[in-house]
Amino acid sequence: MADPQVRAVKERVELVADRQLMDPAAPRSGFVQVTLRDGRSFSHFTRYASGTKENPLNTDAVNAKVRDLMAPVLGAERTEAVIQRVNTLEELSDVRRLRPFLTM
Repeated sequence: MADPQVRAVKERVELVADRQLMDPAAPRSGFVQVTLRDGRSFSHFTRYASGTKENPLNTDAVNAKVRDLMAPVLGAERTEAVIQRVNTLEELSDVRRLRPFLTM
């Protein structure tokens, strides 16, 4: 967020609350509208965010999210080992074999 290019873009963004989006059935919905410098406008509405029960992530997307969250803590190699083992839990003879990959 301290990058000058990111800050420049951030200054051109206006966040507007919309009570119509406050739907208890879809509490994480969102509407984005972008107006380009040439006047063209684009919009997108997402009723159910990725990763919710209504819009679940597939295995590849979960693995990518895990890499983003765990690699800075465990390192890339250990993170890949955890992913591989979790993705093959059915073949694991003893869940305690995961412990070395999750502890520092």
